Amino acid sequence: MRTSLSGCARQPVDDRPACLQRMRDTDVEHMAELHALLWSRGWPLASRVGEDAAFSAFLVIQHAHSGVQAAALPAVSLSVWQGELRPAALALLTDRVLTRAGRPQRYGTQSMRWPLWPATVRLPVLEPEKLDERRRALGLSPLP
Repeated sequence: MRTSLSGCARQPVDDRPACLQRMRDTDVEHMAELHALLWSRGWPLASRVGEDAAFSAFLVIQHAHSGVQAAALPAVSLSVWQGELRPAALALLTDRVLTRAGRPQRYGTQSMRWPLWPATVRLPVLEPEKLDERRRALGLSPLP
C-alpha cells in the first residue's frame, strides 16, 4: 500500500515534492476502498489482516483530511488498546487531530519545517513536563 512511499523525508530536498505528490495520489486511491471497508467491516484488525496491513490502513487515515482523521480516532484508539494496532498510531493520529485543530499535541509527534529555516520545529505540546509520562504509558520512548 503506502508504506513504500513513507520515506519522503529521507529523499533529497529536490525530490521531495514529487515523492509527496505520489504519496498523496496513493492515499486518494486507497481512501475510497478503505472507507467502504471501514463502514462494512470495521477497522482492519491486525489479528485478521496482519500488522502491516492494519498499519497501512492507519497511514492512509493519517494523511486524509481532518474530518476523516477525527472520525477514525476512536477506532484507532480502541484498536491500540486491544493490541490490534501499534501504539505509535494512536500518538500520531491524536497529535495530528489536535494540531490541525490549533490545539497543543499530547505525544510530541508533530513537527514542522518552516520555509527558509533549516531546522524542524516540534509543534506546541500540552504540559511538556508530562510528555515523557504520556509517551511511556503508550510504550513509546522519551523524546530528546
